[in-house]
Amino acid sequence: MQTARVTPDGQIRLPANIRKLLNINDGGRVAITQRDNYIIIENASIAAIDEVRNAYKGAAEELGIETEEDIVNLVKEYRKSKNV
Repeated sequence: MQTARVTPDGQIRLPANIRKLLNINDGGRVAITQRDNYIIIENASIAAIDEVRNAYKGAAEELGIETEEDIVNLVKEYRKSKNV
C-alpha cells in the first residue's frame, strides 16, 4: 500500500509507479469513481472505452457480427443505403 498527502486545496500526487502502471503522462487525465467505501482512480481514456464497450455489450451478437469481415460488410451495407 502506498499513501499520498492531500494538499490544502485537495490535490494529491500519484506515485510514479502508479502513473506508469496506469499509463498516465504529464497532463494526463484520470477518472475517479466511488464504489462503496472505495475510491477508484483509472486512466480516463481507458475508463471511457470500457464504458462504451459495456454500453454496447451484446450488440454484436444481436446483429449477428462474429468476425471482422462481418463488420466490413455491415459498413458497406450502411454506406450503400446512404449512397456514401
